[in-house]
Amino acid sequence: MQYTTNDCVINYESFGEGTPILFLHGYRLDKDSLQLFFESKMNSPIFDTFKRIYIDLPGMGDSTVSRAITNSSHVLECLNKFVQHFIGNKKFLVVGQSYGGYLAQGLLKIRSEQIEGVFLMCPVVKANFTERTLPTQSNHIISGFEQLPKDQHFEDFLNNNIKINPENWYRFNNEIIKGLQKGNDSFLNDLGDKGYKFNFEQELFELAFEQPTYVVAGKQDKVVGFSDMLFFLHQYTNCHLHVLNNAGHNIQIDQSSMIIQLFYHFLEEVKICNRSKSFD
Repeated sequence: MQYTTNDCVINYESFGEGTPILFLHGYRLDKDSLQLFFESKMNSPIFDTFKRIYIDLPGMGDSTVSRAITNSSHVLECLNKFVQHFIGNKKFLVVGQSYGGYLAQGLLKIRSEQIEGVFLMCPVVKANFTERTLPTQSNHIISGFEQLPKDQHFEDFLNNNIKINPENWYRFNNEIIKGLQKGNDSFLNDLGDKGYKFNFEQELFELAFEQPTYVVAGKQDKVVGFSDMLFFLHQYTNCHLHVLNNAGHNIQIDQSSMIIQLFYHFLEEVKICNRSKSFD
C-alpha cells in the first residue's frame, strides 16, 4: 500500500489491530529488514494486540521523494505527515533501527506526548561518523562454513555482523541486501553527504521522555558504537540500556533471541504502564 503527499510516496504494510507500532528501518534499507524479522520471530499473543506498521522510509525501498526533499528534517516531515494521516492523535509506539532510530528521536521531539514507548536498536545519535565513539576491535565468531563465500556483499556482512555462519549470511542477504538494491541512489548519496544531520541534533541530547524506552546496542558495533548512548539513561526517565556482547550493527541478526526477549519485555512494560494510568 502507498501513501502520497506532495513531496513523497511512502510504501507501507500493516498487520493486526490495536495500538499502532511504527517500525523505522536503517539507512538505505527497506521495511523488510524489520518486517521479516519481527513478524517471523515474535511468536507471542501480546504482539497480536498491536497494529504493526512497517514503512519504506522516503527515498528507500519502494518509497519515492521529490526534489524538494534534501535533508533528514524533510524526511522527518514526510514521516510526520504519514503519522498524522494514519495514526492521527492516537497513542502509538515507535521501533527504530540505526537511521530509523535517529528519525524516531526526531518524532519524539514533535510528538512526545503521543508516543507511549520507544524501542531503539543500534540508533544513530551522532550523524557525523567522525564524532562517534566506536569500539577499537572486534573478533568474529565464524562457524558452519567449509569455505567463506567469495561474494561482493560478504565484506559488508563481516563489517556489520559478529556471528558469521550460513544462517546469518542467508538472513543478511534476504533482509539487508535486497533492501540495499532498491531505493534512490542519487537521493541517498546526496542525503548522506549533505543532509543527514538534523540541524537540531543537539536538542535531542537534551530531550526528556518519561515513557518506557529500550535502547539496545551492540558491544562490537563499528557503525554507531554504544558509548554515545549513555545520555538516554539521564534524559529518559524510564530507560533500559542494554549493550549486548557478540553483536555488531545488525544486532537483530547477531542476537535474534535476545532482541525478541527484550522486545517482549518492552511491550509488557508498555501494557503495565497503561494499566497503571487507567487507575490514576
